[in-house]
Amino acid sequence: MYYPKSPLAYAVTLLAKRRYSVAEITKKLSSKKIWSKEEIQEVIDKLLNLKYLNDAEYVSLYIDDQLRRKPQGIKIVKMNLKNKGLDSALVNKIILEKEGSELLDEVANIRKLIEKKESKLSKFPTEKRKEKLYRFLISRGFSPSKISELLFNE
Repeated sequence: MYYPKSPLAYAVTLLAKRRYSVAEITKKLSSKKIWSKEEIQEVIDKLLNLKYLNDAEYVSLYIDDQLRRKPQGIKIVKMNLKNKGLDSALVNKIILEKEGSELLDEVANIRKLIEKKESKLSKFPTEKRKEKLYRFLISRGFSPSKISELLFNE
């Protein structure tokens, strides 16, 4: 197993492959159990100063990537970011900044998914199809009120 000589070298190697949040890099460095908390904090501070780590940018890019890749509700994205150790206040702030973007248009995303799923569910009676669509959309993190509005009021 390869252990770099310094935590900075290891962190830079990780960051060369993909973006990480401060919490993720800290966890990765801590998991090796060969560096002290002070050494790890020095590396984090240095990476922040060099702008190799930026949680606000990470959150913004993560949200865009997740919503572009697969239409889903913002609840799921928030939950994933919280699980990655990111601050809820920061996540909410970035989401507010992105408010109004087409990626965050929940109604449009729900419509897209309904269109996509309708053909697969066409063999079911209307009520059963709506129930299945409702459960599917809830599992994707969309708001129950918007789902109901689109499925049952149109």
